[in-house]
Formats: sequence, C-alpha cells, structure tokens
Amino acid sequence: MTRRLTLAVFAVLLLTTPALAQELPQPQKHEKARWFRIVRTKYKVGKTWEARELIRTHLVPATEASGVAAPVMEFHHQTGPWDETVIWAMAEGPAAMEWALHPEFTKWFATLAKLEGGADKAWAVLGKYTDLVEREETDLVLQRPFTVR
Repeated sequence: MTRRLTLAVFAVLLLTTPALAQELPQPQKHEKARWFRIVRTKYKVGKTWEARELIRTHLVPATEASGVAAPVMEFHHQTGPWDETVIWAMAEGPAAMEWALHPEFTKWFATLAKLEGGADKAWAVLGKYTDLVEREETDLVLQRPFTVR
C-alpha cells in the first residue's frame, strides 16, 4: 500500500514538473498586510508595579486625551524573561520608522505636557519611567494571509 502511494505521488510530481518549470515567478505584494510593533519590557527588580502604576496614571491618560492609537494588545507575563509585551498597529507600516520623531509621538507628548503642567514635567515622567526599565526589545512583524501563488 505504501509503495503504491509513493509511486502515485512520484508520478503526479513527474507529470506536473514540466508545467511548473515553464512558469516564471511574478512579483507579488502581500494582500491585506498589517504591520505591528511589538515591545517587550523587563523592569528593574521590584519596579514592575511602580511602572504599571505610572503607565496607568500618566501615560494612558495622555494616550486617551491625545487621540493617538493605543496599543492593540498588552500582555503581563507570568513566566519568562519579560514583564510586559505591548503591541501597536503600524498604520503606515515600516514607513513609520523613517521619522526621527513621529507626528503621533509629538501629538501625544504635547498632550502629556498639557496634563502634567509643562514639557519639563512631561520629560520628568518619561525619565522616571525610563529609570524603571532594565531593558526593552522591539520587533516589527507582518500579519498577512499565508497565500503564495
């Protein structure tokens, strides 16, 4: 039975190979491609809850008030080397990485400065958050239907 199946598969491959060899690959774009930025954060020992409280009381209100895109997903790790993973949709795709300061950031920061009572106080909030972070890692990922013609 196995030998017959192997011969049948081999025969199909042998018969279709000439047809495949005649077709040259054509350029293709990913249809319905969506890009995301994934940021994994490890906080300094004993600073995770302080960081989350700072995010909740300062950074999230600035995000909501500014109207910029909030993360699409957030994970608080229970095991592994990371404390938190946050995922943002990238409406512009990788082109967003061409900005030294993205317009969404400047809009968000202006709102943070307004809520905190000035740019110096907003920078102090960001500095305090940065001081709580041991390390971060960022990846860009592509979500797409898996179809290759």
